[in-house]
Amino acid sequence: MNLYSTGDEFILSAQLPGMDPGDVELTATSDTVTLRGERKRPEGVQDESYRRQERFMGRWSRTITLPDRVDESRVSARFVDGVLTVHLPRAGGAKPRHIAVTSQTAAEPREPRS
Repeated sequence: MNLYSTGDEFILSAQLPGMDPGDVELTATSDTVTLRGERKRPEGVQDESYRRQERFMGRWSRTITLPDRVDESRVSARFVDGVLTVHLPRAGGAKPRHIAVTSQTAAEPREPRS
């Protein structure tokens, strides 16, 4: 899985070859995304007949903690050609805010500190 930021949202991309959208469960909270699924063995192929197996078979789960809070009510997902793409819009309060930095010259009176 890959997670990257485009400014206003995070995008999670997961390559899931051989799986159908119905085989994948996606849940999102404001700070995590969880993918669960099951990759089933082809029917008629016994475990002992495999000579090499590089793709995991069985149930799996992955949870990712997000770097910033997201608006889970606006999360969307698409599954195309074995690739799951999840759009995770940042929550309103999680967007960076520009803060103006001002300077005070020596001639200006300073406010007393309490």
